[in-house]
Amino acid sequence: MTDLTAYQIPAPKDWQDFERLCHKLWREIWADPNAAMHGRSGQAQHGVDIYGKPPHAARYRGVQCKGKDARYGHAVSEAELRAEVEKAKSFQPPLEEWILATTAESDAQIQAVA
Repeated sequence: MTDLTAYQIPAPKDWQDFERLCHKLWREIWADPNAAMHGRSGQAQHGVDIYGKPPHAARYRGVQCKGKDARYGHAVSEAELRAEVEKAKSFQPPLEEWILATTAESDAQIQAVA
């Protein structure tokens, strides 16, 4: 099978498509058919767009989706990352793991902060 890391897949045309794609992806990764999108547009989401609980997990896990390309802004800033982490700390029930999913290119500085 071809290694998919050799390809750059373009970002979805709008962030809602990216969020729906992430929902489907983490529902499969977590093997949780009940993984859900959190809230709706305009509501406070406490740094979590998607949450679910894998069968082997003690607590819930969450994903924050950030569309980042020429249409949305190019990168995740350190301030943005830290702000999202702080919001996720108030998510109820408390999370075992939190993931920032983004269409931005990899950034060593942001990865080091994370």
